[in-house]
Amino acid sequence: MHCKKILPHLALIRIPYLAFEGKGTTFVNLYLIIDEELVLIDSGPWGKTSIEILSSSLAGLGFSLKDITRVIYTHAHPDHMGGGVQLNRNGNFSQLIYHEALGKVEQYGEYVEMFKSLCKEAFF
Repeated sequence: MHCKKILPHLALIRIPYLAFEGKGTTFVNLYLIIDEELVLIDSGPWGKTSIEILSSSLAGLGFSLKDITRVIYTHAHPDHMGGGVQLNRNGNFSQLIYHEALGKVEQYGEYVEMFKSLCKEAFF
């Protein structure tokens, strides 16, 4: 189970991030504020599995990716903000981050897009 409502207006969504042989899997914790707006705290890592888990977690709560109105990034690590690049294709929401981390977020988005482009050219 990846999603758990921990308060009436707050849900915890756990996204698997790294698996270590014999030591288990690490998870990234995302939080969903359920109020007049649907606010996601961190977006998790970039990847199809992450988006699928987020999508199914939202569905279990009666929402979809398009219902997210804001994403607030707590910090600029790829495991906490990488999924925002993908989410941006699925909806129209505000993205908020501490001003000193903004450059890293923008650079990461450019890096993901460049890497995807290179992979398409090389493998397709």
